[in-house]
Amino acid sequence: MNDLPEELVLNIMRFSTISTIANISAVCKKYNSLHRDNVIWEQKYTEICGLDTRPMTWRKYPWYLAAKILLTKKYNLIVYEGKYDSYHDSVFVEFCCNYGCFKLYDILTNKVGEILNKNIKDFLVKKTQVVQKVTKFARYGQEGLMVRTLSEVSNFNSTWWFELFDKKIDDKKAIKLVVIFDNNFIADDCCFQQI
Repeated sequence: MNDLPEELVLNIMRFSTISTIANISAVCKKYNSLHRDNVIWEQKYTEICGLDTRPMTWRKYPWYLAAKILLTKKYNLIVYEGKYDSYHDSVFVEFCCNYGCFKLYDILTNKVGEILNKNIKDFLVKKTQVVQKVTKFARYGQEGLMVRTLSEVSNFNSTWWFELFDKKIDDKKAIKLVVIFDNNFIADDCCFQQI
């Protein structure tokens, strides 16, 4: 197998599963150096998240690292509930629940929803936005949290999560979403905090 041309080995790896690529890379030094080639991981990245582009801040790194981030980084899922206040253009949080740890891949492919018996994509049907900042507030003698948002998340915007890496997010170790309703409804602020 060591006599195979590099192009053929790369082609085999492109159409192999990630675990098979790991096994092939353990065969020899030549295959170990080949297994991180951009040809393989650009395709794997597209298979993982359905996109052929990366967040701007990731573009200086090889495709291998982009795929690795999606597959390995874990985030703690915390769900907040609150009401939207048009005067402050913020959501005031009233309730918080911690659901546990998930990978970014699980969030993007709705595996979180399967685990929680909920459809995370339901969030994308409603008016959902990426949270920029969570701050403490005091009003009417009460204290709590409010969130400020960046851009809208939707089924038509599959790159919404790029905001987490390309924009000024208050907490670089957290992924936060907020589902916004009018004053008469409850809003969910879904926070995926990296641990």
